[in-house]
Formats: sequence, structure tokens, C-alpha cells
Amino acid sequence: MSGVAAVSIRNLSQAYGENLTLKNVSLEVAPHEVIALIGPSGCGKSTLLRTINLLEDSLAGEILVHGEPVTGEAGRGGRDRVRRRVGMVFQQFNLFPHLTVLQNITLAPRKLGGLSKADADAKARALLTRFGLAEKADEYPDRLSGGQQQRVAILRALATEPEVILLDEVTSALDPETVGEVLALIRELRDLGLTLILATHELQFARTIADRIVFLSAGEIVEQGTPAQILDHPEHPRTRQFVASMIHPERAPSAVPTPKETIG
Repeated sequence: MSGVAAVSIRNLSQAYGENLTLKNVSLEVAPHEVIALIGPSGCGKSTLLRTINLLEDSLAGEILVHGEPVTGEAGRGGRDRVRRRVGMVFQQFNLFPHLTVLQNITLAPRKLGGLSKADADAKARALLTRFGLAEKADEYPDRLSGGQQQRVAILRALATEPEVILLDEVTSALDPETVGEVLALIRELRDLGLTLILATHELQFARTIADRIVFLSAGEIVEQGTPAQILDHPEHPRTRQFVASMIHPERAPSAVPTPKETIG
């Protein structure tokens, strides 16, 4: 990997109480690269994303965004700066129910980016028009379908013009009928050249969108490589068992999941 990494994670560990949820994780993400994090529930995918975005405190290690430390003493006081550069989209949408779609999208650019209301509104309306949601600008979230709410959440993250977007299982709370429209929007983000790190259980989607797939188990990176390497020719037994259980359940070798993990 040449140049400065978009995200550099070095020997990162994180814990809830006595439970170590990330164990010495290191990962370099190049600018414009799309990384798909896969693995059983409880393996650390969401925790890793939340720690990158400083929603969780790390126990040890460091995180840099485009070479700038965001953890430890060197990154102290940089939370707002990081959140301007790193957007986050959550599984459960997390839209503010008392705000309209337009207000949800303009909140961060006004509070963090210092945009005037007029400029933030114009920018948000341009995004809504570009991605087919212009008519929803003045609606409240409870008037939208799940797919529409998730698309608005993605546009909210995009409104701050981040260099990196983190997507945490963004289709898992959706009906099957609405998954496709969200995945199509994520493909558009990739085509815009954004750096994306996404946790997903949609392995076939990961195959089509990711430059690299990273398999985690019990808080550790077990294996990583191209989609073809990880999904068609995994080397580690744990990776083989997981991929088989997701793609061909009837052929999956019997294996006992690691404690605190479940397949899915």
C-alpha cells in the first residue's frame, strides 16, 4: 500500500468490563478502498466501527485517519474533527424522530461544519434530488419506509463530505423488498470514490462491492483477502466454516462457534 492510509488501525484492543471484544487488531485501509467486515454476530465488527468513530474507547493501540492520530494523547480533543472526516451509518437508522428529513441531514453540517441554514438546506436538497428522495424533504422519519429511512441516514452521513464512511449492518433491519435500494445507494458511494468500511452479513453483496474482505472471529482478524480468496478459497478453518454456513448451510462442516459468537 503506497501513500498515507485513509484509516490506519494499529494493535487495537477494546473491552467491555472484563470481556475483551477486540484483540490486537491491525488494519490499513487505502484511500478509495472498500473493506467488507464479515464474521459471526459478536465477533467485533460493530465494535471496530464504533471504535474508529470514537463512539467506544479503545483499551490499547491507536487509530489514524489520513495520518492524523485520533486516539490517545495525540488525538485528544479531536472528536468533532474526526466526525467531520468519518461518517457513520447505523443498523437502526438513528434518525431524530422530531426532525424532518431535511433537518436530519442539515444538522451536522450546521453544527460541525459551520454552514449557514441556507447553504446547508441547499446542499441537503441537492443530495435528496440526486438520490431520488427530493419529495421526502419535509416528511418526518415515521412517514418513511425502512429503506427510505436508511437511505436518508446514508445521505446524512454524506452531507458532511466525509473522507471515510462506516456502515454497520445497514440492511439487517430492513424487509427483503427494501434491501436492494440501500445496496444500490452504497454502490453509488463506491463509484464516487469514497473510502468505505462496512460490516455486513450480505456475503454476495460483499463479493460485488468490496476490494477486500476481512473475516473476524472472537475479536481478532483471522483472515483477509480479495472476495474470491475469502469466499471461494478461504485458508483458515474458521473462515471456511463460517463462509460455508452462510452460503451453503447444508454443506457446512460441524463446528462449535467460539464463545460469545453465534453464526448470523
